[in-house]
Amino acid sequence: MMKSSNTPLLSALLFLLIAETPVLAISSSRVGMPIASLIIATTLLFLPKAPLGDVQRSVAILRPLTAVTLFPAIWMALQLVPVPLGTIEHPIWLSAAAALSEFHTGHISIDLGSTLRALVQYLGVVALIFVTCVLARDREHAEQILFALCAIADLIAVELLLFWYAGNLELGAPNPGFPDNLSASTSLGAILNFAIITRAIERYETKAGHQAPPWQALMFPLVLGAAGALLCVSATLVSTTANVLIASVFGGVTFLLFVLLRQYRLGRWTAVTVGFTVLIMCCGVIVLRSAANPSVLPLIRFAHASSAEAGGAMQRLLSDANWAGAGVGTYQALAATYRDTAGLPQPAAINTISSAILGWGYLGVCLLAAILTQLLVTLSRGAFNRGRDSFFAAAATACLVTIICEAFCDASLTDATFQILAAIVLGLGLAQTVGRQVK
Repeated sequence: MMKSSNTPLLSALLFLLIAETPVLAISSSRVGMPIASLIIATTLLFLPKAPLGDVQRSVAILRPLTAVTLFPAIWMALQLVPVPLGTIEHPIWLSAAAALSEFHTGHISIDLGSTLRALVQYLGVVALIFVTCVLARDREHAEQILFALCAIADLIAVELLLFWYAGNLELGAPNPGFPDNLSASTSLGAILNFAIITRAIERYETKAGHQAPPWQALMFPLVLGAAGALLCVSATLVSTTANVLIASVFGGVTFLLFVLLRQYRLGRWTAVTVGFTVLIMCCGVIVLRSAANPSVLPLIRFAHASSAEAGGAMQRLLSDANWAGAGVGTYQALAATYRDTAGLPQPAAINTISSAILGWGYLGVCLLAAILTQLLVTLSRGAFNRGRDSFFAAAATACLVTIICEAFCDASLTDATFQILAAIVLGLGLAQTVGRQVK
């Protein structure tokens, strides 16, 4: 099938969005997100001009995920709908009605504007996954996207290392604080660079079966991927806590597991046995880390609180959480209602899971868990069943494992910049779960 003339334009827009992520990460989301939303909207506008076969195949890949993807959007819309007092509204509306001595119609969300922005942002992330899936159906485009993601992750890693080095030059200076979204990006970057190394070896072995390729064809991408992985790992070491580092290791082990399974062509049940053994070992590490801090709620046990009082304030918030939540994206407004003279709780959540429970409620968190589980299953199946180019799905699976684990360690996933980066990685992996020639 002839490629559409607008495909380079779509690729350029996606690369522009990837290149914009470091700027978004260090700027106000209210400034950068409209630009990102405009780029996403433009890609959707030109998407009908993409190759029809790639669009149809992407729809087929994502169709099993449609239901679980729509449920969170429906739930956020319901949080905006006015409801009679005394039903499922947030208790703050009852307090307002009592204070004003007049009847009010309540909502689940305590900040309608924030929840509406969160709904638009969620739809944008879903659209970005689909756009990336369409563009990455072509192997060359998929490789270009992978290289672009690695380049940006390496750039972020260099920035973090320079920031850390500059801080150490000042004797007696406090340890510089690093934004969670930047540190989390380097965690994903390390896995993506491992994917580049795997790609180089796979391409070399494929060519070696037909002719003797020059060794330079292998060494250059190997050195490039190894240097990028070293940068990202180093930046992760200096900018994150031990628990975040362990979450990154879990992702790296997941990727290595898929590579070994493909290399030795183990059977399905053997692979399940090996995977289950690795899972048990990882669970053992989690139990040991959890036992080191037994006085804190399990949901925030792996997060780094600035003080014991900050952890206590978060526990107070979580103890009042209900099944409906306070509205997605309303953490700052909710924290303000609990804030004391010491300024606690802080405007930023300690970790993603606590923010999700407070905003989405326990029902909404179950919906998110269903999405992540089905994504994990889809990507894992693609990484295991796919022959050539399985490293795309394997890398996306490993990144998703890291993201899920980091949700308990920091609040990186609440940041729009990291959500954009994660969406592109997931779209890339989903696109390559099946071959392009599969009907």
